[in-house]
Amino acid sequence: MVAGVLGMLLALGIIMIPGVLFLLGGGGNVDAFDDFASGFILTSHILGFASLAALILGIVLTVITARKRRRIRDAAMGWHRPR
Repeated sequence: MVAGVLGMLLALGIIMIPGVLFLLGGGGNVDAFDDFASGFILTSHILGFASLAALILGIVLTVITARKRRRIRDAAMGWHRPR
């Protein structure tokens, strides 16, 4: 789950790099810059989707593990919960 969050932050940083470089360079030729920025945007989207999948998988696995631990603890204590 942490990897998903860090990946999303990294994707956000990657997508901001071309804009920051454009502003620091004083603007200029937008058409030439668009070709340069397209590689960053593609990389950012790929990383963002992979990180989102890792985040969702982390949440699902956390819920499954918590339920499993609750069942094991209830069985060890002799408690019975209706389903």
